[in-house]
Amino acid sequence: MARIKTYSLDGTINPADKLIGSDGEPGSNFGKTKNYSIQSLQTFLGTDLVSKDITITAAQMLSLNNGGTVEVIPAPGAGKIIHIMNALIHLDFATTAYNFVAAQLSDGVGLVLGSIPLSNDNGFFTTNLNSATDTLFVGDPISANAGTNLTSNTAVNILSTSGVTVSQGDSPIKLSILYREILIP
Repeated sequence: MARIKTYSLDGTINPADKLIGSDGEPGSNFGKTKNYSIQSLQTFLGTDLVSKDITITAAQMLSLNNGGTVEVIPAPGAGKIIHIMNALIHLDFATTAYNFVAAQLSDGVGLVLGSIPLSNDNGFFTTNLNSATDTLFVGDPISANAGTNLTSNTAVNILSTSGVTVSQGDSPIKLSILYREILIP
């Protein structure tokens, strides 16, 4: 067997890939070399963390005028709920700033689970969206306000309320979102 450092790197990790380790369970296999799949480790650790990079085009951002919606993460399937851990938002300034205006203090643009606003979503302020330079901002939303009844198999969207207007802007919004798909017991 060649030295491990001489093997090439795998640029794409998938659940079927295998790692080498030693069995630590006392008994007849203790200390023996074993293969472990990425999927089996993920299951053992009890986490289904997903990192997703999404680009929202300028046309999609302009479609938020007067209450539009843009899907960010598709519905995960029956019996699953999406729980966002963190969202890094990058307004990649092009040439023309957006002109988002909220008619009332209660109007705005934000991440929603279906149509339920996510708590602590501090990223989509109009000052951030209307920036005339590259702007990075972070939203640390949680799935919903305490006591909110969540629905499974629901997409994550960017939603603007009907009192939000925007008529110009050409910058894409790049999102890097870390989330879990939670299986409902």
